[in-house]
Amino acid sequence: MKLYQIHAIKENKQNKNKIDFDTAWSNQFWFSNEEDALSYCKTMQQVGYFKDYDALWIIKYHFKTRKVIDNFKLVGKNDYYKYDMIYQKSLLS
Repeated sequence: MKLYQIHAIKENKQNKNKIDFDTAWSNQFWFSNEEDALSYCKTMQQVGYFKDYDALWIIKYHFKTRKVIDNFKLVGKNDYYKYDMIYQKSLLS
């Protein structure tokens, strides 16, 4: 099963070459298809939802078992075995 996840990313203020993983994992939105993830990402950028973040990623995850998404959150164990970065956008000016 494949699911798509948007991560809103902030830079790690201690090391500019790394991201703040706490922020990345707490600001995530799950979708069952790529088109919905891209559409949501673009719409939320337009309304300023991601204005406090430095970058956006969309990652396609491949799971071993069937998954359920509830209110943009993954329900159950995160048992992915592979992932692919499909979208990256810097929000820095």
